[in-house]
Amino acid sequence: MDRRSNPDGTLKEWSKPVNRVDRAAYYHDLCYAKHPETKTRNEICDRQMLKEVGQITDPSLRERLDRGLVSNLVKAKVNLGLGFKKKLEKRCKMDRSARRRITQACD
Repeated sequence: MDRRSNPDGTLKEWSKPVNRVDRAAYYHDLCYAKHPETKTRNEICDRQMLKEVGQITDPSLRERLDRGLVSNLVKAKVNLGLGFKKKLEKRCKMDRSARRRITQACD
C-alpha cells in the first residue's frame, strides 16, 4: 500500500484502479491500514469488500474474472476464520494397546 500511495494517502498516477473490482480492492487495502487488528479486518473489511464486489452491475469480462477469483478467496478466508488467533486444544495421547489416555490433564 505504501508504494501505491502518496504520503497524503492519494494514489500515485500509475496506480489508479483499472476497474471496479480493483477499486474495491483499493478500499479494502485502506480499511486494512485503518484497522490493524485481525478480527476487525475479517468482520469489517473483508465483508465490505464482498458486498462491494457483489454489487457490481453489468461487469465486463475482466471484472467477472477478477470478481470470481477475489470473492472466492475472500469468502474462503472469512468462512475458515483465517487470520483469527485461535487457541489450540491440547490433544490427548492414547495408549493404543490399552485404549487408555496417557495424559492426566486431558478431558
